[in-house]
Amino acid sequence: MGVLTAEEADAKYNEFLKQKAEKLEKEIQKISEERIKAKQKRFDAEAKVNEQRISKIQEKHKKEIQAKHAESAEEETAPED
Repeated sequence: MGVLTAEEADAKYNEFLKQKAEKLEKEIQKISEERIKAKQKRFDAEAKVNEQRISKIQEKHKKEIQAKHAESAEEETAPED
């Protein structure tokens, strides 16, 4: 083993920096993917809640319309005095 020359030291340092940058890039990518997945889960949950709300509102309106039709039918068939 001998002493490193300036060129060898620079080469090792540059390789170290390259590996560190690659490691950081992978970590950033991983975090980005996790954020995207978490955001998608929240979006899917919100969409599910919205669908349930829509379903309840549609059912309410359906019952209201049926009641109005039944009321109209009763008025039409009721004998007038």
